This record gives sequence, C-alpha cells and structure tokens, in this order.
Amino acid sequence: SHLNSTSFLHTITTLSSSNSVRSKCISRVSYNSHPARFQKHRVNMTSSSLSNSTSVHNTSLSGDSSFQNQMNNQRLIAHGYQLPPEEITKLVDSAVDPSIVLQPRQRDLFVVLGNRALPPLELVAAPELRLAGLRIHAPTFTKSRSEYYDSIALQRLRDENHVQIGVKFEEEELMTAAADGSLDIGYIRWAPDGSKFCFCVLKRGFGLELFCANVSEIDLDIRNTERQSVIARRVLPKGTRLHAILGSTISWAPDSERIQLQLVDEDAVKEYDLQQASQPRRVSPTVESCDGGPPAPARTYQDLLRNESDAATFAHYAKCRFAVVNVERLEYEVIENKSRVISGCNWSPDGRYLAMSELIAPFALFTPLSRFPKTVKVYEVPLPVSGVVSDLKHVVDVANLKLDERKSVEFDAVSAQARSVMWRSDAPSTLVWVVAQDEGDPQKTVEFRDIIYSMCEPFQGSPTVLARLPWRFQDIEWGSSEVALITERVYKSRSYRVSICKPGESIGSTASATDESDNSIPLVDRAECSVTQEAKRRVFLNVVNWEDAYNDPGSPLMRTNEFGRSVLRLVYPNEKHSRSLPWLIMANTGATPEGAMPFISLMDTSSGNQTMLWRSKPPMLESLTTIIRDDDATGLPMEVLVQQQSKSDYPNYSLYDVSEIVGLGQRAMERDITNSFLSEVSETSLTTEMKKDSPQQFSEAAQEQVEGFSVVRTDSSPLVRVTKFVNPAPHLVDIQRSQVFYERDDGVQLNANLFLPPNYNAERDGPLPMIMWSYPREFKSAEFAGQNRDSPHRFIRVSRAPLYWLARRYAILDGPLMPIVGQGDSEP
Repeated sequence: SHLNSTSFLHTITTLSSSNSVRSKCISRVSYNSHPARFQKHRVNMTSSSLSNSTSVHNTSLSGDSSFQNQMNNQRLIAHGYQLPPEEITKLVDSAVDPSIVLQPRQRDLFVVLGNRALPPLELVAAPELRLAGLRIHAPTFTKSRSEYYDSIALQRLRDENHVQIGVKFEEEELMTAAADGSLDIGYIRWAPDGSKFCFCVLKRGFGLELFCANVSEIDLDIRNTERQSVIARRVLPKGTRLHAILGSTISWAPDSERIQLQLVDEDAVKEYDLQQASQPRRVSPTVESCDGGPPAPARTYQDLLRNESDAATFAHYAKCRFAVVNVERLEYEVIENKSRVISGCNWSPDGRYLAMSELIAPFALFTPLSRFPKTVKVYEVPLPVSGVVSDLKHVVDVANLKLDERKSVEFDAVSAQARSVMWRSDAPSTLVWVVAQDEGDPQKTVEFRDIIYSMCEPFQGSPTVLARLPWRFQDIEWGSSEVALITERVYKSRSYRVSICKPGESIGSTASATDESDNSIPLVDRAECSVTQEAKRRVFLNVVNWEDAYNDPGSPLMRTNEFGRSVLRLVYPNEKHSRSLPWLIMANTGATPEGAMPFISLMDTSSGNQTMLWRSKPPMLESLTTIIRDDDATGLPMEVLVQQQSKSDYPNYSLYDVSEIVGLGQRAMERDITNSFLSEVSETSLTTEMKKDSPQQFSEAAQEQVEGFSVVRTDSSPLVRVTKFVNPAPHLVDIQRSQVFYERDDGVQLNANLFLPPNYNAERDGPLPMIMWSYPREFKSAEFAGQNRDSPHRFIRVSRAPLYWLARRYAILDGPLMPIVGQGDSEP
C-alpha cells in the first residue's frame, strides 16, 4: 500500500521471471540431425534451458560504480522462495546423467562430467549487464547465464567395469571443492592429438582459471583395476583470469602444445574502477529521437546499446588481452600489452597463422553486435622459443567491414560486405570468404546471389573464384583436394541443394605473383582472378522442401584430419580411389509415419542414390553417435558407438562391431560403378546441371528384396557396454505414453504425445486435469506440418517442467503442434 504505481512497476520489472536458453560451455554427446539443412553430423554440443531465473537489470545504471560494488561485494542468499510439492521437489533434485566428451584421435578415453540438477541460485540470480545483445556477469567477465559441471573424471572406452580415473588438483582448496561438489567446471577442450585436455574452473566472484591434464601415462589395459588418476595443473599464474564474454576464449593450436586465449586486462579494470569511484552518479532522462528519413523495416533485438553510457560500459567489459601459452612449459609465447575487442580468433590448420576479428569503435546504438564495424586480419604466430615472449606479426588485412546497415528483413537477406571468412579445413593455410552479388537483398534479380572466393599464403595478388552460386550460400564442407560440398538455399521455398566440386591443391594461388605493396589492400577488396580458375562443380542433391522429414536425405558424417579439423568422411571402393567422385556416409533420423527409426546409409555423389547400411530396429530406438574405428582401405565403419533406449530401457551407450558394413558397402559401390553410366564420370565432365528431384526415401524392405542388400543391425551383444546410467525416477517407470493423431478443422493432420500417470485406469480413476505444452511453429506445407518426427520407443525422461506434474496425477499433452501454414508465396 506504500508503493506508488511507478515503483511497483519497477519492482515487477527487475524481479520478473524469464524463460531463457542457457548455453553450456560444452554439453552432452548427442545425435543431431536437422531436416532444414545439409549439416555436419558428429559428436556435438547442444544447449539446455532453465526457466524461472531472477535477474536484476537496469541498463541506465550499468556503468555506475554502486551497481558494480553491489555485484562485487554483496553475497546472494536465497530466501523467501516457495517450495513445490514434495513429489516435484524429488524430481527436480534427482540425479542427472553425466555428460561425456570423447578423446578425438585415439578414442580410447572419454571425459565424464557431472551435471547438476539445477545451477546454484547464487549464479542464477546474480545481477547482470545487458549490453549489445549480451548478458554479462561483470565481476567474472563471463556470460551471465552459463552453466557449469560439478565434477570431472576420465573413463576408458572399453572398460565394462566403468572404473573412473580421477582428475586431481595440486591445490588443497580445489581438492576440497571437488570432494563436496562445489566446483564450477566448463570449457572442456581436448588437444587435437588426444594427449591432453584443458578446462576452466570458475572461482566465484573472480573469474575463470585454466587447467590442463596429460593423459598419455594412463594404463589403457582394462585388466588393470587399480585406481588411477591424472593431475590437472594450473596453466596461468594465480590471479590471472580468462575473458569469456566474446570470442572463442580458448582454443588449441594444431600442434597440441599451445593454446590461444583471451585474458582480462587487469590494469584496465583497476583504472576503470578508479574512474567510476571518482565520478559522481549521473541520473538523466533517456531521450530517443528520430531524424526523419524513409521508414525502414527492422527486426526486434533484445538488450541493444541505448546510449553512450552503455557503449562505454560495453567497451570496458568486451576488451581483453590476447595471449598464446605453451602448456608443456607453462609459459607465455605471446602476450599483448594492449587490449582490444576480439569477436573471434581462429588458428590456420597448420598452426602458423591466426585470423582475428576485432570490433571497432564507435559501437552503434540500437544495432546487433554482429553488425558492428570490424576488421579481420591475419597474424603470423612466432615459432616458440623457450623463455622468449614475442608479439604477433601482422601479415595481411582480410577485410575492413563498415557498419552493416542491411535494408531487407527477408530471411535470405545478408550483409552486402564480405562474410563467412574461414580457413579451409583440409589445407594448411587457405582463406575462404563469401560476397553477395545482390547487395544482400534477395528480392533483387541477379544471375548469381553469392561468390565464394579463396586465397592461400603468402596472400599476395588476387583471390580466386571458387564458385558462383545462383542461390544463397549456406555452408561449405571440406573433404580433400578432390572434394568439397557447397550448400545453397532459397528460404522462401524452403529449398536447398548441394553441389560437389574439386577445390584443388592450390586453389587461391594466383597466376602471377605481384609486388608486396598489394598487401596494403585487404584481400576482399582486391580484383578477382580470371573466371577460368573457378572450380568445376556439379549439383547432386536437390531438396525441394526441407520441412519434409520423410524424405530428408540426412547429414554427412565427419572425421578429424591431421590438422585436428573436421572434414568429410569420404568412402571409396578401395584405397586406390578408382574414381574422383566419392561416396558419403549419411546419418538420418529416419522419420516415418510409424515413428523415427534412425539409420546410416552410403550415398553415391555421382547420382545421389543411397544404400542403407545400418538401421535401428524396434522395439529399440538406436542412434549412431560416432564411428570409433574404420576400415583403412575404404573408410567404412567397423566399430561404432551407439546410444540405445526403449520404453523400459534407460538410454545408454554401447560399442558395437559392425565390420559387416565393409562388405555390404563394397558390394554397393561395385554395383553403382558397373550398373551406371555415371561410372565414366571424370573431373572434366562435371557440370552445373541440377537434378530435378532428390531420390525419394528408399524402403528397407525393397532394398533387401530387390537389390539383395541386408541391413546391418546392432541387436546382438555389444563389444562393451560403455555406460551404465540408471533411471533417476524409478517410481515413475510405469508412466503411460502414447502418440495420438488427429485432424485440425482445416484438414491439417497433427500428432502429439499423451502422458498419463503411473497405474492410471480411465474407468476406475475417471477424468484427469491436463496440461498442454505447446508452441506455434511455421510451415510452408500443411502436408509436412503433421509428419511424425518422434519415436514411440523413446524412454520417458521425467526431466523437464511439464512432465513433473505426472507425479501430481496430471495428464500431459506434450508437443501438440500449432502449425501456422503459409501457402504459395505467402509466409506463415
């Protein structure tokens, strides 16, 4: 009764709950295949969500010293929160499966990471700065909504006894925290050669500290049941913390001895704090004005810079010092004295160069961070000399990009300037970038939407045209000097197509070297080479509508090459590579009207035809996670890691021998070569003609009956049961789940999952209260909106908010689609 309306509204605003997606520093091993794009498929990282977080947000005070002092000095204590009913409390606090991170090369070990049921309230409710689309925890120079693991250990892949190898610290304080589960661990990164891994520990109120553990001395003999351990050594001096607001924070060099990282500039922090303490607190109205001009459509973005005070605060927290540290000698090789706003930094595959993106002030107001002016430059990393700290040597400017003021809000709209600057994964040091030919506006009529350019060291002369694309560039996946896959899309029709090209060994080199004065001109501003150097390519896959899950061609499996980079897993009939066009191993979620049945197949890139090699078999739901060992001659899988689950079996990982696939794949490749005129395809006959349609989803039964190829199964005993996770809620094991199918009034076929409490009987118990958990989705086709993308054999994990209410005898209708369908040229 003592609050006026203004202060009451402010209280509600600053303490409101918000549903937000929180990115883990690294997350669970998962099977991920998205029908909307021809994407890489490998052990990858996912994100998890947490709702009902409390945050204090007041942008106008974000640069005020009192706000900073509150975050630095005030300890948060949870009080006044209501507890849910006991049945739900038990579920919320129940154990969560560990996450695993597989060793990249040898694949003998994996890191086991303990997940908390929920993050500490101290972290969830901590004050945050909201600047330029970022949410920052100011005292630690980290993103405010990161989640962390509470334990770390190792396990041998082939150890069925699941004996864990401990990770110990040299400091008693950290060992105590590890014992009581109060560690905050994140940013786990294996070295490319698999000999060691690094990770960060969050010291609350201070920041991230870096540690590294060497695994080369671990006894891999599973007969050795003695407890083993490795020591995680501090990499940086005490009092040194990592900067984790922008950029990659840490990344290994290809030599597995060096790490590039970003450090908090402690001198700048002290100077900033002194300035803030000496300045009077300024309170002024926020005034926004429009200077006129024609109206322009724009999308809505959260937490943008609104005034010069915001811009100054962002500049302070976004700046960092760049460094390279040798983890073997525990000493710096490079450390810069100046600080800068680094938005990205990537090693060249050979480890000689770094491509660094730096945001340039002044920072635009009411504009997303991704559109800020920036420079992209290549630096040479000096050869390591013990005890010598060097500076990066500037080699060449790649691009000086101005503020991106794109005018179109179409989904295919892009920047009119150079974009997607990257290193070619299969070459030592070749840069690739894309430039729109329609000024980034998809409504303009042009012959080519995008051009892909390339240039290799020494970055002199003019760039080479790799490909001219009639559609919008989406992705490029590198395989070898013989093979690269280019994906282009048209969002309006939900279409994409994939072409195969031969990039060559020296793509990007010029016909004649020019004098070194050309290096003063950024690469993207130099005139291109002759079009005759454009790599020949051929479209072999055309997806008419990526919403059609039943005809999804799948995603190519990847492997790690000698540079530690992810490249296409190319398959040939034998080690002689009898023709230039390879086969690809495709992973597919296997959506069908009866439910998902994941499979892997062999795709002939000369025709787009696929042969199924392995498939999940009901009543199990199986997903191939990664290939552990392959055949030296062909590249076909021999051992695979599979996640298995069923209605009654909790999800776990097992190692299987699938060497039968080698013989099956060889027969399929021989058939393709002998029975198709495409066996005569050579690099000189590659064209840019597009197939009218992708092959329709093939039938397993037809493959076995007509073609005589039996699909390999993993329903026998595995080589090793790698994990033994248990159901954290056994009292809810009898939950009843069924898929329901129904028709909307406009004729759209829909489906959802209906969950009923354990032992529920409709005749005996009568009707139940029901919670519907749904969200609208957009589709271009009513036919595809109702396709069944789930499996009736999936284990029911009672691990998210709506399903908790099963313990309170509620029925849950989970995921009933609310499709918004846009027909023809109209968007949903």
